[in-house]
Amino acid sequence: MRRVLILLLIVSFLAPFAPTHAQEELLVASLEVINASVDVKRVDTDVWIPVTFETLLAQGDMIRTDEEGEAIITFFADGTSTELQPETEVIIADFRVEEEAFTITLEILAGITIQQVERILDQDSSYRVITPGVNMTVRGTDFAVRVEEDGRSSLLTFDGQVNASDTPVDGGFGVRAVDGELSDVVSADSFEALDTALDGCVATSSIQLDVQLNVRSGPATSNDVIATIPPSDIETVYGTIIGNTWYRIQLDDGSYGWIAADAVGLADECPLLRQFPVNYVEE
Repeated sequence: MRRVLILLLIVSFLAPFAPTHAQEELLVASLEVINASVDVKRVDTDVWIPVTFETLLAQGDMIRTDEEGEAIITFFADGTSTELQPETEVIIADFRVEEEAFTITLEILAGITIQQVERILDQDSSYRVITPGVNMTVRGTDFAVRVEEDGRSSLLTFDGQVNASDTPVDGGFGVRAVDGELSDVVSADSFEALDTALDGCVATSSIQLDVQLNVRSGPATSNDVIATIPPSDIETVYGTIIGNTWYRIQLDDGSYGWIAADAVGLADECPLLRQFPVNYVEE
């Protein structure tokens, strides 16, 4: 109730400053500037307008922050909020309300957003997030989205569930996507952890002799040998098990295997390296 009263006060206060191109029924959210600079480009215009405090937003409006700018968008439908971090650009692509159901579509073009959906949506309502890499549907959750310059898109779900191209990503997990191609869904609570889990850590060989290492299907000598490689071929490790006694590596054909950790080391500390169960076996 308190949030609703605050939103009503914002609407009443800011109504004289609403965009002149939009009728009142098209106003869908409020924008609060946390840290300047923040700009808004109204729908059907080409001019960026700086916002220093608060304003109202309409469907089709574009919002951007510079290298220091931060802002929060709060939708009137149910108080769902989106925090825009520095160097972020978004568009309110769609907003519709029919009785108690609503549709929100937010397009994220660049940067990082942290989003909080206030309630679990009923089957007649929808909240969608569009990025260059993947489209997402939300059912009551807290999550963050990052879009990089090349369009690669990352999702972290903190609580609840987000479907990324029909792949469920539960709280405590994340995924990356390029042009709709999803990575593995991995355990991650930050974008740094997500990147490390998927990109691995730089390895150094501790064996200088001309030998071949057994690559096994899992982190144990009881698993099958699937390849042999020289130590010098190992440049990156993509996972480990508790105790760091085995490392996961990638072979030239794109498949993965495991080598004993006494054959390689890590160039730097890598506390966020992805951990696998000791009984894990590659498919």
